[in-house]
Order: sequence, then C-alpha cells, then structure tokens
Amino acid sequence: MKKVAVILVIVVTTSIFAQNSYNVLIEREKSLLNFDNEKYDKEYFLIGMLNEYMGYQRAFNGGNYWYQKVDFTSTQRELKYLLFIDLLFNFDYHDITIVNNGASFRVYSPALSLKIDDYYFYQATGMRTMEGDTIYSGQLKKEKFETEKKKLSFLLGAYLRYGRNKDIISFSIQMLKRENELDENKNYENVTNAIVMSNASTKVNFCKEILTYFGCKDVEYVHRNSIPAGNHVFFTPSEKIQEIISEAERLNRQIEEINANQVNFTKDGTKYIWDGK
Repeated sequence: MKKVAVILVIVVTTSIFAQNSYNVLIEREKSLLNFDNEKYDKEYFLIGMLNEYMGYQRAFNGGNYWYQKVDFTSTQRELKYLLFIDLLFNFDYHDITIVNNGASFRVYSPALSLKIDDYYFYQATGMRTMEGDTIYSGQLKKEKFETEKKKLSFLLGAYLRYGRNKDIISFSIQMLKRENELDENKNYENVTNAIVMSNASTKVNFCKEILTYFGCKDVEYVHRNSIPAGNHVFFTPSEKIQEIISEAERLNRQIEEINANQVNFTKDGTKYIWDGK
C-alpha cells in the first residue's frame, strides 16, 4: 500500500499567524515533519494529544479564553506541541491561530473546535468565565473509536505528549510504593512504559482500555492522591503498541527541532511571529 504523508514544514522565515487570517512564508528546503496520514487518522491523533485537565473544558459563548479553544498549555516547553498542531491542521483549517494571554498559550479555530465537539459529550461545571459564561467539561464518546486505526491513532497522540519510558517511570514507581499507592510485593521490573496525566482520570482509564485491548502486559492504573491528582497507567507494550511508541518517539524527536524560544507574540497576544530554525 502506498504511503501517503502529510508534510509539515517547520517555518524558518518570518511568519505571521493572526486571528481569522493566515499568511505564512515557507522555505521548503529546510527540515520537515512527516505525519503518516494513511496509517493514522490525524483527527483521532489530535484527540489523544489534547489537554484534558479537569476534562476537556470549553465555553459555548464568544469573547473569552474558553470559546473556540482547541488546546492550551501554560509552559514554554509544551508550546512546541501547539505549534505542531498548527502545522498539522493549518492547510485544512485556515482560521487556526495561537494566542498568548499572558498566563497560557492557546490554539483557537472556530472550524476545528466544532469538529472536536463531535468527540465529546459535555456537562456544565460550577465554573464560569470572567464574562459569566458557563464552562463545560467534555468526556470522550468511546463509541467513536470503533476501529483499530482510530484507537491506535488516539493512543499515538496520547503517548506522544504524555508517554514515559523506563528511565523516567522507575522513579515514579519507587515514589508510589513509598506512598503506598502500589503493591510493595509486586514486581514491576518488567514494566517499561507509562502514560501520565494530571486530573485526567477518564482519559487515562480509556488509554488503559486500549492498551489492554491490544494485548499489553502488566497494565495497571494508579491514582495518586495529590494536588493536582496524578493519573498513571503502567504497562509493558505488546508488539503492536511498541510500534506506536516508536512512532511517537520519532515524531517527538522532530518536534524537539522546533525552536519555540524564537516565537514572539505581539503585545495584545493575538499574533505571533516565528523566526524559528
């Protein structure tokens, strides 16, 4: 079967991404990010990547940070993932933009946010925006993930952003044992990987279901009683899931090439200029 790749170009000349407008200058000779659009479904991949801290939160009225939101992060390091989302979807969604509100970075797209809504059912929370609009928390519609391709695409996105390898999880395992969150008598030497998210128990449990479905061993969900709550699923990958891990590691190596330190936002936060390498 012929491999079809979506070529995502790392922008190396000055590029301006504005709310409701998109204008980019590209030097195609520079480094490329490749996403296998035939083997993986990029929408399900995106859903796996999304930050579901306290559920997938958004509002349905305009004029605030929760409306038409695709994703967010409060860290400069994770800005690379938002830039990657922009690169992956900007050819299909020309209204996509990234905004810096001073406390966090957020990806917006009126069209893509509506598409994302198909994957969630929403319930009102007790929280409101500064404008007084209700904030809703979305939970995944598991019935949407009916094929292996969709399950694997979702897991690829989740592991890309939240996956941990043996070098990292060994410390976590020892910490959780000391806190009596793990069985002290159980042997965790064969456990090589984990997916870890904060305050996202529903999503991590869904990852556990998929890992079990694809034959992973030593699959165990652990809730750490902390603030924020830690949600871990430890596992030893099957051959199929090892392919996902290898692909996530490949993509992450390329994402690391994005120089987020050279992304500069205008004072109002509604545009950014990327002079990256």
